[in-house]
Amino acid sequence: MSIDKEQENLHFKSGNLIRISEADLDLPIYRVYSKRWLIEALTKKQNSLVKPAMWDDPFENFILKSDARMKDGRTVSFDTIRENYYGQCWTFSVNETDALWRIYSPGKDGFRVKTTIRKLWDSFYDPKFKWAIISFYLGRIIYEPENDIKAFFEDPSTLKSILLDNSGKGNIQTLLIKRTEFSHENELRLIFAGHHEWYDTSKKAHEYPIDINDLFEEILADPRMDDENADAYSNAVNEIRALGYSNPIEKSKLYQIPKLDLRFDM
Repeated sequence: MSIDKEQENLHFKSGNLIRISEADLDLPIYRVYSKRWLIEALTKKQNSLVKPAMWDDPFENFILKSDARMKDGRTVSFDTIRENYYGQCWTFSVNETDALWRIYSPGKDGFRVKTTIRKLWDSFYDPKFKWAIISFYLGRIIYEPENDIKAFFEDPSTLKSILLDNSGKGNIQTLLIKRTEFSHENELRLIFAGHHEWYDTSKKAHEYPIDINDLFEEILADPRMDDENADAYSNAVNEIRALGYSNPIEKSKLYQIPKLDLRFDM
C-alpha cells in the first residue's frame, strides 16, 4: 500500500470515532475476561472481536437480523451484510460492584483489565490496511426505550438513510444502540467491518495483534477466585506472569471484611 493511502487513512481515523470526542481519549475503560479468554489473549498477543450473533442480548443487531419489505412486496434479507461485522464491548464504569462480577464472571474466574480509549483505538485502527476507513470503528452505545427504537428503525426514511450511507457508518450505528434496561453497562464498542471481496467473513472472530503490556495497564481478579481452590489466584498470577505480563495484578478486595477497632466505653 502506498504511503499516500496510509496518510489518508490516518487523516480520517478520528472520523470513525462515534460519539467519542478528542477529550474522551484518555478516559479509563474496562473489560472483564474469563480466565480462559484472558490467557488466550496473553498467549497469542491478540485481541479478539466476535460476530454480533454471539452477543448475549438477542435484541442486539436486530436491524441486520430483520427482513425488509420492498414497495413491490418483495422481501429483502440482511443475512449477507450481517456476516460482515465483528464487535467487542468495553465499559466506562469505574466502580467495581457485586453485580459486575456475578454477571461477567459467573465462573468466579474473571479478570477486569484496564486501558484507555486512546490505547484501545490505537491498537485496533491499522492505517496500513487498505480499507481502514470503512473497516475500523469505535463508538459509544446509546440506550433507548424499546418502543422508541422500533419506531425509529421502522420509519422507511431511517432504513433508506442507513442503506444509502456510503461511509458505512449507517450499519455501524445499528450496532451502537441498546435498550434502556442495559444502560447500567455504560458501554462503548469496537467494531470491525469486513467484506467478502477482501476479507474471509466466514471467520467467527476478527483477531489483531496487541502489545499486552501497553494495552492492559492493570488486571484485577474476581474477589471470589479462591472460594473453591485456595491457590486459584496465586496460580493464575503465576500463569499470567509467565506469559510476559509485567503490569500490576491485584485481587479485588470487594468482599474483604474490614478490621474494626471496637472499644467499649464502660
